[in-house]
Amino acid sequence: MIPVLVNEGLEKLEEKCRITPGLPVHPMLAQPSKGISEVLDRLEGNPFTCEYKYDGERAQVHMSEDGTISIYSRNLENNTSKYPDLISNIKKVDKNFIISSLFQVSFLKFYFFFDSL
Repeated sequence: MIPVLVNEGLEKLEEKCRITPGLPVHPMLAQPSKGISEVLDRLEGNPFTCEYKYDGERAQVHMSEDGTISIYSRNLENNTSKYPDLISNIKKVDKNFIISSLFQVSFLKFYFFFDSL
């Protein structure tokens, strides 16, 4: 996408970059490090910022025009069967609002603890 935007402009993006719901797309993957000291050594002498990262599972959610919903991992594995609750909620989306789509998402698990009264 970036080379098309830089070399040919926004006008050519739709023509040159085709994304089809139902066909997973290779994500941009970060390189893992061995620890914070490796990162600090690599960035030494350069200004940088840091932020907290919540540990989640990245995925692509595809919704085709025929209503088929597919969920792929960052390694392009079909994980649709792992998320029946997400599928049922996506099916509630107004089909007049979204015909087909592809979402890059991160799933986070939340645990709620309640004190008994």
